[in-house]
Amino acid sequence: MTIGTPPGEGDRSYRVEQGGESLTKRIKAKILAILEQNREAVYSSEDPFETLIQIGAKEFVDRDVVEGEENIPEHGRVILAPNHKFGIIDVSFLINHLLKRHNGRPWMVVGNVGTYSKLFPEWESDPKFLKHIVPVRREEGTHSRITNGREVLNASVDFLSKVEDPVLIIHPEGADNPSKGVVTKPHKGLARIARESGAKIVPVVFSGEIDSDSLKFRVQGKICQPFDASTDDEQTLATWQECFEE
Repeated sequence: MTIGTPPGEGDRSYRVEQGGESLTKRIKAKILAILEQNREAVYSSEDPFETLIQIGAKEFVDRDVVEGEENIPEHGRVILAPNHKFGIIDVSFLINHLLKRHNGRPWMVVGNVGTYSKLFPEWESDPKFLKHIVPVRREEGTHSRITNGREVLNASVDFLSKVEDPVLIIHPEGADNPSKGVVTKPHKGLARIARESGAKIVPVVFSGEIDSDSLKFRVQGKICQPFDASTDDEQTLATWQECFEE
């Protein structure tokens, strides 16, 4: 059963938009358990973040279907811009697929640094981890105001402009949005970063379901056609949203 539809009797699928906080806590606890069980492999790796993502994908994803992987340009500057359906899991899923198809390609995630530092406090100052994060800092509270917007913009454009064939992952919605078939109004950061860096935007549509007992995800991803940013930021954001209305 797809997330967001009423569960039937005996159905173990989980309505993320109802009681999602409890599920989120269990997912985070499982991530920490995976890290502890694989501590040596992760911390001895040259890239602990990539290693943890690859291990986590095996533990969390029961089945996945991805359409349109050929729409990720093989070369040049790319921004992958998914909806934020599954929180930290959709980031991990997308990176894992990126690594399998484009292994060795430099990538970064625009992400709430508080999410990662709470899970992995020892990584907050580890350069091997930080090389993949453009840190977003917020006032106290998950959905609160971003306090370093200019730094995020500059760091993102700098990354896209200075390395070969970079991939930046950014969630235009900002906070998690598990609602079925609806994307919230995107922030202008996506449009500004793409316009200033000249990167192509590739929307990614996530849908799927989760078994609330095993915490296994069945994920469907649709990678849409890439497009160039407009000089009009509002038009760029509207083009991104169109992919979710098809």
